[in-house]
Amino acid sequence: MKSRKSPKKYEYNGESHTLTEWCTKYNVPRTSIYHRVHSGWSLESALTTPVKLINRYTCNDKTATLKEWSIITGVNAKVMRSYLNKGWSMSRVVSDLTCPITININGKVINTTLAKVSKYLINTPMKLREQFNELIEGEQND
Repeated sequence: MKSRKSPKKYEYNGESHTLTEWCTKYNVPRTSIYHRVHSGWSLESALTTPVKLINRYTCNDKTATLKEWSIITGVNAKVMRSYLNKGWSMSRVVSDLTCPITININGKVINTTLAKVSKYLINTPMKLREQFNELIEGEQND
């Protein structure tokens, strides 16, 4: 039977604790501190540097991470991030990219969203919406 190693103790401010104990004492995520210390950070820096929290976005009274919004809307998270980086609000990203549209291509009617077709066309979603609306209105007037 192998003997089990005791967890490594780290000294800081005259106290000696395991990383788990330090994390509990400073109320910081263990994985963050573990990765920092094993990347060469001093224990003091690892414990006292604020941990970046995952951004959460609110839209229609629901708050979620970007990954969660991607699952909810079916829009690729990288696409959503690109529009957020352009200054769009999450409400605008969700409403514009999930806007239902109908496309008539050679007599075949396709019901889809801007997010699904915008990756194939070089344009902004708002410009696409305008172009598709003009196309649809034009067909209805003919």
